Amino acid sequence: MFLGEIPRVNDFENKKPVGEHCLTDGWHDDYVLDDSALVYRQKDGIYIITGCSHAGICNIAEYSKQITGCSVIKGIIGGLHLFSGRSQQTLATADYLKQNVEGNIYPCYCTNLAAKFALHAQLPVQEVGVGLTLEW
Repeated sequence: MFLGEIPRVNDFENKKPVGEHCLTDGWHDDYVLDDSALVYRQKDGIYIITGCSHAGICNIAEYSKQITGCSVIKGIIGGLHLFSGRSQQTLATADYLKQNVEGNIYPCYCTNLAAKFALHAQLPVQEVGVGLTLEW
C-alpha cells in the first residue's frame, strides 16, 4: 500500500525544516509534508519500505499500523533520516523500534553510521548494499 501523506504524531520526530520552498507569497520552511512510504502486508505482519523518512520512521510505523489494522512490524528497509547517534530523536527512535519491530531493520541512505550504531545497540540492524535480496 502507498501511505500517502504521513501524520506527524510523535513529538520527538522531525520538527525542523529540511529546507525552504517558494509559494506565491514568498519563501516558507519546508517540512516535506508530502513525504510517504510503502507498507507490505502479509499474514504474519507488515513490512515498511521508506524513502528518506522525513516524516519520521516512528510516525511512518504508527500510520502503517493504523491503515493496515496490523500492529506486528516484521521489518523496515529504507532511509531513516537520522544523523546522530546521541540525539534525542535517535535515542527515542531506537526505543520505539525496539518495542515495535519483531524483525530486522535495514537502514539505508539518510542514516549515518553513528545512528546505525545507536539503533544496533537496541535491535537487529542489518547491512544494506548493492545486490541485497530480501524474501518476505
